[in-house]
Amino acid sequence: MRHPWTEHHAVPMFLTHTLASLCSHHIMELYKMILRIALKCDGSICFKMQRPYLKCGLTFHWHIPSEEVSNRIVKELADFFLSNGFLRKRKPPTWNPKSRKRKVSVTDMSGKESCEEEKKEAASASKQVERNEEDHSNAENGAHRSVRNAIIGTRSVLRAMQDGRISMVFVDAAFLRPSAVGTAFALYALSCSRVRVYALQGLDATLSKVLNVRTVGAVGLREDDQTNPISSVALSELLPVERISSRKSGGGVSLAAAQLTISSGRREKKKKKEKKRKKKQVVAGECF
Repeated sequence: MRHPWTEHHAVPMFLTHTLASLCSHHIMELYKMILRIALKCDGSICFKMQRPYLKCGLTFHWHIPSEEVSNRIVKELADFFLSNGFLRKRKPPTWNPKSRKRKVSVTDMSGKESCEEEKKEAASASKQVERNEEDHSNAENGAHRSVRNAIIGTRSVLRAMQDGRISMVFVDAAFLRPSAVGTAFALYALSCSRVRVYALQGLDATLSKVLNVRTVGAVGLREDDQTNPISSVALSELLPVERISSRKSGGGVSLAAAQLTISSGRREKKKKKEKKRKKKQVVAGECF
């Protein structure tokens, strides 16, 4: 028994003998599976698997403002974070004793120059370590001072929203794509009813460059004397995310019942059909 697929694709002989000995009920499925594996290993034909796609029925409106309004509010946020010590200093190059190279002059091979260079490198390395420790301690102190009313980073913002430590959140509009991410973030934002969540354009591009951070997906603020100017601007010019109801309320709208209309067709044909039906009834009555 030779399957017609073997005329187009070369299959090893031992596979055909094995398939012939199996039950006819399982031959087709097993043959397809082996053929797919052989073609996939060969690389001549690629089987494209369809990815599962689930679309949420809920719709949300983020009320993303214009580029001008977004840039103005983002600039105020950048000034606020800079004044509160959120600027991350660049890490100096670390000293690695394994990667250092001993510089020995060709003229003097006595070893005095190499010893002096080693002492200088050790002294500079110790000074560099002390500077790194001081910078790290200063950064930690500044973070502890400024973390009370402001938070940077998506993870930290999500945790603060759950704990109720912040009252308003600004998200980069680019981080809301694809739609699944925006839907999940909107559901989480609406579950935290005490937090107002806004979307701005260019938040990541501006803050990451100003604060020397890799990415800034979201920032959170708590209302106090320092954040009142930003909070007032957000309340007056921005709208938080909200859910759009799929079914519109029918208040004040009069609903009329739909009328059922049936097409009658041509009247002449209808009359002829009625006459034929009456004749049949009369003939049937005479027979009985």
